[in-house]
Amino acid sequence: MKESGVYFKGLNGLRFFAAFLVLMMHGEMMRNNYNLFNLQGVTLFSSGAIAVEFFFVLSGFLITYLLLVEHKKTSTISIRHFYWRRVLRIWPLYYIVLILGMAVIPIVSKYLHLDFDQPYPVVGGALLFAFFLPNLAVSLWGFNFIGPLWSIGVEEQFYFFWAPLMKYFKRYALQLFIGIIVIRFAFYAFTHHIKDAFEGTGLVVAFLRTLKFEAMAMGGLGAWLLFHHKERLMKQQIFSIGIQCLFLGLIVLRFTLHKTLVETDNVAGIIYSALFNQFYSFLLLEGLFLWLILNVSSNPRTIIRTENMVLNFLGNISYGIYMYHTIVLLAMIRVLQNVLRPLSPVVSTIVLYVLAGSCTVLVAWLSYRLIESRFLKLKNTFAPKGGKPAAAPVPAAEPVLPE
Repeated sequence: MKESGVYFKGLNGLRFFAAFLVLMMHGEMMRNNYNLFNLQGVTLFSSGAIAVEFFFVLSGFLITYLLLVEHKKTSTISIRHFYWRRVLRIWPLYYIVLILGMAVIPIVSKYLHLDFDQPYPVVGGALLFAFFLPNLAVSLWGFNFIGPLWSIGVEEQFYFFWAPLMKYFKRYALQLFIGIIVIRFAFYAFTHHIKDAFEGTGLVVAFLRTLKFEAMAMGGLGAWLLFHHKERLMKQQIFSIGIQCLFLGLIVLRFTLHKTLVETDNVAGIIYSALFNQFYSFLLLEGLFLWLILNVSSNPRTIIRTENMVLNFLGNISYGIYMYHTIVLLAMIRVLQNVLRPLSPVVSTIVLYVLAGSCTVLVAWLSYRLIESRFLKLKNTFAPKGGKPAAAPVPAAEPVLPE
C-alpha cells in the first residue's frame, strides 16, 4: 500500500532478512527447549535480537520521514489520522496473535493434554499485552512464544508521543533526536558503571532497557537529514565504494563472527570488544543500521542490491512473518521433534527451516491477503490530504514498516 507517495527501494529486502534472522533465533531457542540439536552457539543463528534493533531504526526512519512529508504537503500533521493509520496497520495482527497465545493455544493444548509453557498470568498478563505494555509483561514474567510482541509494544509507546512532538516541536526536531540518543546513552553508561546503585531494581532497569527509543530517534535523525539535505548527504565520503565495503564488512562480521573466537588479548579480540562488547556498542550498531538504510534506499552508487520481485513480496508480508513465526515454529517442532531427532545436524536444520520458513510465509501471505489488506485499504481514509504535493527527495511508492 502507498502511503503519502513515499517509497524507498531495497528496504523490503532488508526487512525480510531481519525478520528471518529473528525466526532463526527463536527456532534455535525452541530446538534447545526440546533437547534437539541446535545452533544457539552460532552467531548467525542467535542474532535475532540485533535484527530487532534494525527494525527499530527502520521504524523511526520511516515514520519520521512520513511525518515530514505530511507536514510539507499539508503544512501540519494530523495526530488523530496518524494514530488511526497506526491502529489499522498494527492492531489487527497484534490482537490476533495475542488471542491465539493467551486463549486459543492454551485451551487446545490442555484439551490435547500437551505440555504448555505459559509464564503470563491470565488476567494480569492479558491486560498488559492488551494495553500495549508487553515489554513490561516480558520484564516481569519472562519470554514465551508471544514474547516477540514486546517490540511492537515499544513501537506503539514511541508512536504515542512522536507525532505530537513532531507537530508542535518540528523546528527543534534535530535537538529532539540528539537529546533522546544522549539520554539513553547516559542511561546505559550509568547502569553499566554504577551497577551497585541498582540492587533490588532489576525489574525497573530491565523494563527501561526495552525502551529502544534511541534506535528510533537514530532513524528519525537519518530521515531528517535525508529529507532536508539529501543531495549533500549522498555526496559524503561515508557513501563511497570503499566505505561501503568497510561498513558492510562490519555488519556481516557482527552477524556471523562468534565473539568467543576473538575474545582474547590479541589485536582482533581487542578491536572486537571495543566495537561490539561495550555499553556504548548500541550506538555503533544503530549507526551502522541507519547508514545501511540510507545507502540501500537513496545512494545511487550503492553496491548493496536488495530490490527485486521476490524480496519485495517477502518484505511486504514480513510483519506477518514476524508476528506468526513463533506459533508456526512451536507447532512445527512439536509435530516433527521425533522426526528431527534422529536426523543429522545439517539435515535436521535444513528440514526445519525449509518447512517452518515456507509455512510461516504461507500464513503471513494468507493473513496479508485476507486480513491486513482490508485494513490497509481503510488507511487511505486517513491519508494526508490537501495542500500541494510534497517535493519529496526520493522516488514515490510505498513505505515498508515492520509494524
